[in-house]
Amino acid sequence: MKNSRLFIYTPILIIISSLLFFGCGKSSKSDSAALNKKITLHNIEEITKEIIEDKNISSSDIELFINSITRLGATQDSILGKTAKELIDSQEDFLRDRDNEILSNTSTRINLFLQHLFKYEGITINDQDKNNRLNNIIFTIANTSDKPIKKIEGLLSFYSKDGQLIKIYSLSTATEIKPDKSKPARFSMPFKHDITSERDNIIRTSRDLNAVWTPTLLVFSDGEKIIDKATAEDLKNK
Repeated sequence: MKNSRLFIYTPILIIISSLLFFGCGKSSKSDSAALNKKITLHNIEEITKEIIEDKNISSSDIELFINSITRLGATQDSILGKTAKELIDSQEDFLRDRDNEILSNTSTRINLFLQHLFKYEGITINDQDKNNRLNNIIFTIANTSDKPIKKIEGLLSFYSKDGQLIKIYSLSTATEIKPDKSKPARFSMPFKHDITSERDNIIRTSRDLNAVWTPTLLVFSDGEKIIDKATAEDLKNK
């Protein structure tokens, strides 16, 4: 099986784009009367037409308005009685909160990767007990931080060449890892093999799977913790 690293650059690009969008503060809304009319059951198309015809209203405000009514339109109370300006402001706040969450989660994820190096070494098969067949996941971790690591937890996801998720294993360490990039610690974790599971059989037989490591918890010996709850929940729900 081939080893692969988790690609963390896409979320960073998303964040940079978002920060550039918001870099100058909230969008510049004109004093157009159309933006200040309250929406009723009968006038949203009229207001929309006025917005389209008003050349002083920026395309970014129009896009925010579109996204806002699309996001909120299924709930009457979220639209009726509001002005287009209020909905634009609401959409800006929504996007800002979303991007702040992405930024926070991404920085935690990067911080986890900065503290260690993970390498998937392979899998060994133990079928001595026919009633308890085992797949042993072998991996090494090097501590690239400046203090001992007490514990690391994460998810090792196996994907086919076409990107299909085959199986996820929850891995963890139980011994202290000294800070030394050149001396990785070796670990082995056994997992029960289900001979009736197509996915388990693919794990054993395929030679072209990509193994992607996603750390979710790191505990230093001094008690400091780095936790990526968002990524852990996202992968476990797949």
